[in-house]
Parts: sequence; C-alpha cells; structure tokens
Amino acid sequence: MTQGNAAAAPPAQTEPLIVVAATVVRGGRLLMVSKKAAPDVFYLPGGKPDADEEPLETLVRECEEELGVRPVEPRLLAEIESIAALEGVPLRMKSA
Repeated sequence: MTQGNAAAAPPAQTEPLIVVAATVVRGGRLLMVSKKAAPDVFYLPGGKPDADEEPLETLVRECEEELGVRPVEPRLLAEIESIAALEGVPLRMKSA
C-alpha cells in the first residue's frame, strides 16, 4: 500500500450557516443584491448575526449597512434550509 501526498479534505460542515435576510416586495418586484465577489449571483439583502444578536436586530443592522435604510415594523416570515450558493454548505435563513 502506498501513501500519496494529497492534502486531506477539509471536514464537512455539520452546523448550518445562519443568516437573516430581508424580503422586500414592492409593486410585484423583489429586491435583490449582489456582491463584488460574485456579481452574477443575486441574494436577498441581509447577513450573518453578530454574537448574541437576535434575528430582527441582525435584519435592521444589515439593512442599514447594505441599503442605508431602517426597516419599519419588521417581522419574521419564514425559515428556509438549503445550501449556501457560494460556500456550498448547509444554510439556515430566517426571512423577514
């Protein structure tokens, strides 16, 4: 049996990536954003919570940072589990 010099694969991520996203619909149109790193991939505005930050606090902070606006009467709408588009890891998104 021979041993190769191949690097070991990174361990699989078992805990999902947690994000909070704003679902903004106006006139039947959904607001989406993209990142410089992936301009052809579109997302709901939002991001990862800081330590001990509640989902709606994350939503307000991310909307202020990304869009320069503060949500009025935000409320959680859904929780979605999927695979993160760029990272390729499990994702749990709270949408408000």
